[in-house]
Amino acid sequence: MINFNQVTTESFGPLSMEVEAGALVKVVAGTRETAAAFVRTLAGLASPLSGQTLLFGEDLYSITEEEYIRLMARVGVAQGAGGMISNLSAAENVALPAMYHGRMTLAQLETFTAEAMAALGISLEEGEKMMQGSTLSLKPWQGKILRMIRAYSTDPDLVILEDITSGMTQEMQDNALQWALRLHRERHGRATMFVCHDESALKSFPARAIHLAAEAPPEKEED
Repeated sequence: MINFNQVTTESFGPLSMEVEAGALVKVVAGTRETAAAFVRTLAGLASPLSGQTLLFGEDLYSITEEEYIRLMARVGVAQGAGGMISNLSAAENVALPAMYHGRMTLAQLETFTAEAMAALGISLEEGEKMMQGSTLSLKPWQGKILRMIRAYSTDPDLVILEDITSGMTQEMQDNALQWALRLHRERHGRATMFVCHDESALKSFPARAIHLAAEAPPEKEED
């Protein structure tokens, strides 16, 4: 499903790894910036300095735009920050991927969102207020939850959750992780990847750990 072959960026590397279908993985970075760089590389948004990035057997940085769109329809990404269109409501932002890829009707998405809010311990009133408001008015943890819901809205084969628990209460962290674990187990063959810079919330989480090493400094030339 994912193959990194000696991938090096300005933030990490060289990194070689393989993540198979159905895997549950946590990727631990040294900093928030390194975690974000890893997600951008894996999502095809930042070409690495060297190495090969394979996603579903295809070289992510050698395919056409049409092939890239088709490939990423199989991936749900919840970035740690950003990724929302400010002039759309939260509900419209959440609905965009599902409607674009045709995986859920609006009615199905509303049901899924309500179930997600309940699983995360958010009241019906609070959930409706979040969905109807502007993304600019969201608290950081609310934005994380909506990006998480949006990531699952296309029923993806691969889910990437970046820095998903930071800023949440302990109870909400537990709820979010258990919800993600349930969705992982319910979808045969789905790989779920948690990317974080602070492993504390995921310390006892039953996932294989991959630690990102900082990019090695260039060797000095001999005189």
